[in-house]
Amino acid sequence: MPRTARVVAIGLAVVLLAGVAALLAGPARGVREDIAEQRALIDRQEDLLEGQLATVQAQLQVLQTSLAVLEQTRDEAVRTRETAQALLDVAQQTLEVARVTQRDVSAVRGETEEGVRVARETLARAEELLRVAREVQEDVREINTRTGGTP
Repeated sequence: MPRTARVVAIGLAVVLLAGVAALLAGPARGVREDIAEQRALIDRQEDLLEGQLATVQAQLQVLQTSLAVLEQTRDEAVRTRETAQALLDVAQQTLEVARVTQRDVSAVRGETEEGVRVARETLARAEELLRVAREVQEDVREINTRTGGTP
C-alpha cells in the first residue's frame, strides 16, 4: 500500500476512533448526570421516608394513648354498669316492699274504716243513752218535786 494511502487510512482510523470516542463519551456524560439526579432523588425520598416514619411513630404514640384512655373508659363503664345493676336490684326490692306495704295499708284502712264505723255507731248509741239518761234524770226530778223527795 502506498504511503499516501496508509496516511489516509491512519487518518481515517484516527477520525473514526475519535468519532467512536465522542459517541461513547457523550452518552457517558449524560449517564453520569442521570446517576447524579437519581442520587439526589433518592436522597429526597429518604428524607421524605424519614419524615413519614416520624409521623407514623407519633401517630402510633397517639393511638397507644387513645387505647389506654379507651380501656380506662371501658373499665369505668363496667363499674358503672355494675353499680346501676346493684341500684336496680335495690329498686326492685324497694318496689316489692312498697307493694306489700300498700297491701297492708289497704287492709289496715279497711279495718280502720270498720273501726271508725263501729266507733261512730257506739258514739251515736252513747249520745242516745245520754239523752235518755237526761230525760230519766229530769223525770226523777219532777217526781221528787211532786212527792217532796230529795232532788
